[in-house]
Amino acid sequence: MSKILVSNITRLVSLKGWTMDQLAEKTGMKSGKQFYAWKDHEPGIDKVTATADALNVSTDYLLGRNKSNNLTDEQLTVAMDAPAHLSKENQQKAIDFMNYLVAQEEKKDESDRKD
Repeated sequence: MSKILVSNITRLVSLKGWTMDQLAEKTGMKSGKQFYAWKDHEPGIDKVTATADALNVSTDYLLGRNKSNNLTDEQLTVAMDAPAHLSKENQQKAIDFMNYLVAQEEKKDESDRKD
């Protein structure tokens, strides 16, 4: 389980554009290297909880216990944080695309209500 935990942490840190040291700072740990040590021994629940809070995901998600194929609010939050690291032009494209998708869903919902 610890390898999954470390893998999920490194993936989420990368998606947010952070370094492991930045995550350590946000969680009150001394260094980002501490997270990699979790491959060999399981951390305390307080450290897992602090890490999940900093990454804005649930502890279940961080531990790999969320097996759902549907996107959770936490996964959507992580995905929506990623555009902050894009150029202004690509940020606008991402916003435009999301608006397009919302409009398509609204049209679909309206069509379903008429039927």
